[in-house]
Amino acid sequence: MLWSETNQWRLARPLSDQIIETLRTLEPELKELYRQEYRSRAQSVLERAISDTDPTALLRVATLYPLTEVRWVALVAAGDLFLEQDQPELALRAWQDAVFGFDEEPDQDLYRSLVTRRSVALKRLGNTKDLLALKNEVKKILRGEVLEFEDQLNDSGMVSGKTDDDAVQPLLVDDGVIAWKTHDYSRHVAFSASRGRGYYSDGTRAILAPCFSEDWIAIATSRKLLRYDLRTGKLISDVSLRPGAPYFEERDVATRLWSVNDEDVLLCSYVARASRREDYLGFDIQVSLPWRGMKCWDLAGAGRLLWDTGSRDIGDEMLRTTSFNSAPVVKGDRVWALGWRKSGYIDVTLWCLDAHTGKKI
Repeated sequence: MLWSETNQWRLARPLSDQIIETLRTLEPELKELYRQEYRSRAQSVLERAISDTDPTALLRVATLYPLTEVRWVALVAAGDLFLEQDQPELALRAWQDAVFGFDEEPDQDLYRSLVTRRSVALKRLGNTKDLLALKNEVKKILRGEVLEFEDQLNDSGMVSGKTDDDAVQPLLVDDGVIAWKTHDYSRHVAFSASRGRGYYSDGTRAILAPCFSEDWIAIATSRKLLRYDLRTGKLISDVSLRPGAPYFEERDVATRLWSVNDEDVLLCSYVARASRREDYLGFDIQVSLPWRGMKCWDLAGAGRLLWDTGSRDIGDEMLRTTSFNSAPVVKGDRVWALGWRKSGYIDVTLWCLDAHTGKKI
């Protein structure tokens, strides 16, 4: 921190702000020299922050390398992550900074790409006044292209809690229009040596099996159970599915992650534990094999966890050590699930459980 030369007592200004102000005043030749010196390093730090899916780390990257191309890339990505974490105010601030925070004249292509994002954030905040200001701003900067964003800039699609639920536009299923999209489900789903951790993996096209109700969609990843409002895409709940074996990392690109629901309950699988290297029937197994337990939540009540087959509190040892890899069937008060366990050989069993207690029937 550096002390500001003002009449206000002990008013501090961040040193990084003064460094950025100094960099802005550099001659064009010196700015280009700065970019050549720090471009590769900035790109490396940016890639690490993106892989960690940490919006605050992305903001630090933008602050550290203000004259490089990674600045606006980091700010746009940070805004996307903030919006997915249901923090539209922080997302809007990051996108505003990407467009207007450095250059006097905004880049046309960058500005155009952020118009829809900024309008979505303002609608999430229920900010009609600023949405109208954005519409006037687009008219001024993009001039004849304002009609292209007419639908996004009107306030009929407000989704904030401050507005009535009737104001939310219905899904245009028959028209095939994208109503919303999200990136939360892309975190830590599977591993691919060529593409890294992510949603899509080599050799598969359907790694997730979501479930639907009339109002929401639920998606189970290897780390989280995510529930979204079906019409608006707003994140309703975010439940941790941390593996029982902290050393285990999902590496099977053929893994199918599922979630199943009925009127009263929602079920999904998670890695309850994992094996270590062992000798099995003469075969040297060097990889960790996951045992997948089932968790069940109450939808009719407060959404609390009803039961967990992988919990140590389960009295049935056979049920606790059974892995449920395939999606079960929920019928009334019964859950029918196919599982396997290792007891010398591989035993496959069909279980019938009480949907509300998880006990064997």
